[in-house]
Amino acid sequence: MYDCPCSPIFSVVVVHLSVGLTFFAILGQTFLINYGLLDDAWRIFRHVWLLFCLHLLSLLAARVPRLVAAGSGTSWLEFWSSHFAKGAHVFHSLLAVVYYAVLMQTCFGMARTKFYKSEVFAARTLGVK
Repeated sequence: MYDCPCSPIFSVVVVHLSVGLTFFAILGQTFLINYGLLDDAWRIFRHVWLLFCLHLLSLLAARVPRLVAAGSGTSWLEFWSSHFAKGAHVFHSLLAVVYYAVLMQTCFGMARTKFYKSEVFAARTLGVK
């Protein structure tokens, strides 16, 4: 199906990194980035960045053993009989659902006015009148 056994992992990693870049581009439109309030941006959106890193690690843990098995000539039955392969695949699949749900909820939440007007952000988040 593929010329190189490593091409599927590269395409999945490229998609994952482009999703992270898209989130950063959306975040770049808010005043938090425009005015250099990176500590507030980190405090508000740290769960997305932590899930991004965890999802990338689980993606690599699920895909790299497949790449190694394909390169060494291991049969797919032998590979999928391993408990690690099954567990990594299930963990990555469940984490992907959580990651994309949190990412969509966060992107939807960034449409609120408080991220585009500093006065509203200060009043709602910091309690400044």
